[in-house]
Amino acid sequence: MAALETSSAGRSRAVVIGASLAGMSAARALCDHFARVTVVERDRLDGAEEFRPGVPQARQVHALLRGGSDSFERLCPGLEAQLVARGARSVCWAREVRWWHFGGWKGAHESDLASLSCSRSLVEDTICRRCASCPRASLSTARAPRRWSPTTRAAPRAECG
Repeated sequence: MAALETSSAGRSRAVVIGASLAGMSAARALCDHFARVTVVERDRLDGAEEFRPGVPQARQVHALLRGGSDSFERLCPGLEAQLVARGARSVCWAREVRWWHFGGWKGAHESDLASLSCSRSLVEDTICRRCASCPRASLSTARAPRRWSPTTRAAPRAECG
C-alpha cells in the first residue's frame, strides 16, 4: 500500500507500507516520481534472518516465472543477470524437467520458455538492494513505532542483507 503526501511544490514524498516484492517494486517505481520514498517494514532487512517472520511462504520452493522476471527487469534493468550471479538458476521447463501426466512421462522438447529457480529471499534481497541504492529511497524496519503517522519520526535507515 502506498500513501502519498503532496506539497505546494508538487509530489514530494511517498510512503510504502511493507517491503514485500510488491512493496519494493512499488517503491522502486515511485523513486522515478517522488523526491523521497520511504518503505516501512516490521521485519528486519539486514540479512540477519534467513526467513522473515512476515513471509511465511518464504520456506517453500520458488520460481520466478517469465512474466514476473520481465516485469522486474523493466523496473530494475539487469536484475535477472544479478540474480543468476547470486545463485539463481535458469530452468527451461520443457527441456530440463520431466513430469508424469495421464499415465506417462512427458517428453522433452525445445522451448524458449525458461524461468529462474531461486529462493524468495534471494529475489527479495536483490530487489531490496536495488531499491536501497536509489538515493531517494529509505527503509524503516521493526524499530519503527507500531502506530505510524506523518508526524512520527521514522526509524534509522536499514541496510539490506
